Amino acid sequence: MKQQNYFLTLFVGAVLACAAGCSEDSGAPSGGTGGSSSTGGAGGGGNTVPLVPTDTGWVDKASNSLGVQGAWYAYADSLGDNAMPPGNCQTKGGHSDAECSKVESPAAGSFTNTGGMMCTKGTAEVVLAMDYSNMWGAGIGLDFNNSGGDTPVKGAFDASSVAGVSFVLTRKPLAGLRVEFPQTATEGSADGNDYADASSTYPVSMLTEGANTVMFDRVKGPKGHVFNPADLLGVQFHVPTATTAASSFDYCISDLTLIKK
Repeated sequence: MKQQNYFLTLFVGAVLACAAGCSEDSGAPSGGTGGSSSTGGAGGGGNTVPLVPTDTGWVDKASNSLGVQGAWYAYADSLGDNAMPPGNCQTKGGHSDAECSKVESPAAGSFTNTGGMMCTKGTAEVVLAMDYSNMWGAGIGLDFNNSGGDTPVKGAFDASSVAGVSFVLTRKPLAGLRVEFPQTATEGSADGNDYADASSTYPVSMLTEGANTVMFDRVKGPKGHVFNPADLLGVQFHVPTATTAASSFDYCISDLTLIKK
């Protein structure tokens, strides 16, 4: 349903982190943590694997026992693959920039880790003429299998050994969030990504301010797609649009952790 505008963010984040030292083999930053974890340290303890980002939002595979690697990124219906306008809202929906959802921060090509918190601010605009296909909102996410480097390649991550995720939500948006788990099988589909507490009416996920746990048995497609953790691209925290009113958001995600079976 939506394009993921992570390419520029990933490239710039890797370049900035390389100033402190890069891994020549992976083409991605290897130094620095810049984040905080709730349990277990960078490698994870017991059945938890914290995904600790660097100060530019990069999670390196060497920092966690499951080999998750990728960059945090922001996305919106108004943005293209280069993280700049126009997006599908303008090009396919024919809507003006002002009518499309916006990300005010982080700025295109950057994602600052602030004390372990990955934050975003913007507006999910009103859906016009029921055009949910092109006016779906905005959010932030993290790839789980991305090569990094100058020409990043995103692939599927086998999360068969994972039972769910936990995270801390600060300043829950009034419009709520959908905790989505994109897969290669659903990427770009008209039905949208599988997500926690999905149904055919597309409700938001049941979340609270503060600590949350989303087990994979809560995840399914809105139109009945069966969630396949072996085909996982990452996780997204999506502020959806509505036909009644625009909704501003200013929220943070921290302590993102995978829970092993």
